Amino acid sequence: MFDYKLVEALARVLSEGGFERAARALHVTQSAVSQRVRLLEERMGCPLLVRGTPLRPTETGQAVLRHFRQVRLLEADFARSMEEREVEFQSLPLAVNADSLDIWLLDALGPLVRERRILLDLVMDDQERTHELLVQGEVAGCLSTRTQPLRGTRCRRLGVMPYVCCASPEFVEEWFPSGGPDRASARRAPAVLFNRKDELHDAFLSGRTGWTRSELPSYPRHYLPSSIKFVDAVRLGMAYGMIPAPQAAPYLATGELVDVSFGQSLAVEMFWHQWDLESGLMDAVRKALQRAALQVLVEG
Repeated sequence: MFDYKLVEALARVLSEGGFERAARALHVTQSAVSQRVRLLEERMGCPLLVRGTPLRPTETGQAVLRHFRQVRLLEADFARSMEEREVEFQSLPLAVNADSLDIWLLDALGPLVRERRILLDLVMDDQERTHELLVQGEVAGCLSTRTQPLRGTRCRRLGVMPYVCCASPEFVEEWFPSGGPDRASARRAPAVLFNRKDELHDAFLSGRTGWTRSELPSYPRHYLPSSIKFVDAVRLGMAYGMIPAPQAAPYLATGELVDVSFGQSLAVEMFWHQWDLESGLMDAVRKALQRAALQVLVEG
């Protein structure tokens, strides 16, 4: 049987990013947090943390963390079923991509957050990598491009987010004599990517030019990890880049941006993954996302 006071210390160290911050969150000393984690490791008979930068759970640590978060979810569901008890705020860790967060996620979850007294704990990562956080037990659900559920999880398809390659009219005039990127101009024109994990631009160029991924040349690039400022960088003529169609639409309508993809938009399928638990809260989250996705995503 777990001592959940010890497990909570482990969870806090990982979620807060260190022992000192975990101690502040738990209102105890840093030494007390270290002792709790060490005692839990002794009882488990193996390390639960890889003590590096950043801290991360071992494989066993992931399993313990996953169990702890699942128990917390089930406890919250039980508390809600006991109508005579006042329901406390419930922290809900989710992994999401920046575009979904900026375009539609809060509108989807806002009513549920107020009704269920949820405290969102959002971890932002590329949509191709968010499921790794679910596997590690750091989040209870994630938006992902992964099509199949992992062991111990459920998966629902939400729809397709189309991405359009855009540039300002001035950028097109300076860099794209043919009206869009080709093999010559793609080597020289500066692009903007969200971060070093972002593979959308390479996928677009591969489809546009016929280059395989291994053949893609190096090209000038900005890294700008903000969905809104990403659009601003393209609008200001700093670079060209892949923008979600809902974000691009108003600028394309006014002529501030030009579609340089020649109709070759990139369709990114989005899926919702969550733990395979009979949790009323998580099912409510899934349903809220599915309803909102009908308004924002396309069937594809």
